[in-house]
Amino acid sequence: MTQLREEQIKQKVDDATRIVADEFSAYKGAYSGIKGQSPVVMENFSMEFFKPVIVANRFTVADIDKKLRAAFKQVKLEGVPFEFALASFNPRSNMPGQLERTSKNFEKVFEDTIHNYLSQPIVLVTPSGSPAENLSPDESLMVVVPNYKKFVYQSLFWNIASAI
Repeated sequence: MTQLREEQIKQKVDDATRIVADEFSAYKGAYSGIKGQSPVVMENFSMEFFKPVIVANRFTVADIDKKLRAAFKQVKLEGVPFEFALASFNPRSNMPGQLERTSKNFEKVFEDTIHNYLSQPIVLVTPSGSPAENLSPDESLMVVVPNYKKFVYQSLFWNIASAI
């Protein structure tokens, strides 16, 4: 019974991560231009205008946390603690290049793979047909649930208590 509940919780964490990653993917590949202004008219025109915006530049840690909390609520995991990171990939090696945005304790809980559950890192894919489809760097969203087995046992408390 505990193994089944453990797998259900892991699946829900993966689902919540996928919900937020899908939402973030819609922002990939958009350019950072200022709405309503032509690049020719702008006074401080620079080549930064044409750089594709990465998701980490568009959202703060608080924004990401808020979106993940809403996704956790949507999959009925309210109150489950989590840590997250948004990482960019090195285009030459396809290895994580750097952590762009992280929650406060992500690095600490990321290292403990025995007690914590790390969701499948989800690559944020640029939408097909967008202006920067093959130009924007790859990014991934990772979510870690610290001490997830404690939550498994808490969720099974009444089932176990009623069986006794």
